[in-house]
Amino acid sequence: MLLTITDAQGRVTARAEGPAPTLYSRIGDVFAWACAAGARFP
Repeated sequence: MLLTITDAQGRVTARAEGPAPTLYSRIGDVFAWACAAGARFP
């Protein structure tokens, strides 16, 4: 993950690497879509 700080004109003023990826950042909304599909097609 890349973290940035920008000024009012959109220029990057600072940049840093973030922590290791989380489960949510790897699989996204898969659980939410599965719940929606399960509700739609019981």
